[in-house]
Amino acid sequence: MSRRVIHKRDINRKVVLQERDLKILETLYYYRLLTTSQIKELFFDSLKTAQTRMRKLYDIKLVSRIFRPTVFDNVDTIYILANKAIDIVSKETGIETGKILQVIKNGQRRTEFDHFLEMNNFRISLNISATEYNNTISELAKAGVKPEDIIKNEIFNWHYDDELRTVKGFRLVSEHVPDPEISGQTLTLAPDAFFGITSSKGKFLRYLEIDRGTMSNKAFYEKFKAYMSYVLSGGFKKKWEQFGYERFKVLIVSPPINTPGKKDIKDRISLADKIDARFKGMFMFTENTFITPKKILGQIWVSPDNLTFRCLHE
Repeated sequence: MSRRVIHKRDINRKVVLQERDLKILETLYYYRLLTTSQIKELFFDSLKTAQTRMRKLYDIKLVSRIFRPTVFDNVDTIYILANKAIDIVSKETGIETGKILQVIKNGQRRTEFDHFLEMNNFRISLNISATEYNNTISELAKAGVKPEDIIKNEIFNWHYDDELRTVKGFRLVSEHVPDPEISGQTLTLAPDAFFGITSSKGKFLRYLEIDRGTMSNKAFYEKFKAYMSYVLSGGFKKKWEQFGYERFKVLIVSPPINTPGKKDIKDRISLADKIDARFKGMFMFTENTFITPKKILGQIWVSPDNLTFRCLHE
């Protein structure tokens, strides 16, 4: 495969940062790392335009690139912030430079990318879908629909797994809970991500598990038990009742049925069907192929207590 030759005069040529460039750098801080395709979804109309602009930001050392070992030539380039962007992002967001530097270091040390990129695919789809919905209801408002009948979808308080394990003082989620089946034993409650969503049906907490189908059923069952224990032990009530939350649900994104060499969504739902009946409705499953902006807020989720398709905010 031919590689583009970069001349020194091209790199030194002054690049005027556009508003979109600043948003890209800010987004890379919040999302940690993104592929070119994901950046295209958020900011560009075409992949070629995204590639061209990201190459310019790379040439002036505002972003760094990560290349994954692969036998294919067409794998998306992964971008993370570069040190030169720290002051720019800090000025745009008000975030301390030390926190931005830590995000960059974490990205540089990361060796497993696919799982994290799937989390970001979920987050991107959720945000795009919510934005498109909000644009639609803006048109409803213009058409005379009463304001009290219009509630926007808002995504708030997103946290990744590494944050959940390191937040000081008020630990968001990650913690040890009693094993409900084995006296004296504990389980670790550690979702891949955590977020809130406000919709026309209210304000909800959702925990996210990206299931790549590689974890054994035995290990995955421990996850179910940990979430159940979080309720039974009073841990959730103690932490979240003060903010007006009475319950939560766990969103589990799994491989499609009959994915070769993987535990698939059918396996996980069958496993969840073995848990205490009181908690079956707490877990909602969907296939990873359904995580797109057009589908994510739709009726694509099922629970073992009710195999009819529902929305994630139900």
